[in-house]
Amino acid sequence: MKVLFLTNIPSPYRIDFFEELGKLCDLTVLFEREDAKDRENSWLKTDFTNFKYSFLKSIKIGNDSAFCPSILKYIKGNQYDVIIIGIYSTPT
Repeated sequence: MKVLFLTNIPSPYRIDFFEELGKLCDLTVLFEREDAKDRENSWLKTDFTNFKYSFLKSIKIGNDSAFCPSILKYIKGNQYDVIIIGIYSTPT
């Protein structure tokens, strides 16, 4: 099963979840941003092995939100069996 998952930043607890989920499906994770204004960069995790990922081109908003119209290229064409929007509070 091909799964697309959208989230805002690569926080450690999310990466641990994605690493486990990626063992069960063909997982692609889209991150809105690489960092957050209110977190030290050492807090962010960027070592991914069990899933594919991409950082979307975005317009940063607030501490950890963004507007990412570039997501359209990923959801067009019906190439995923499941699309999960893992955040509800960003403009994307």
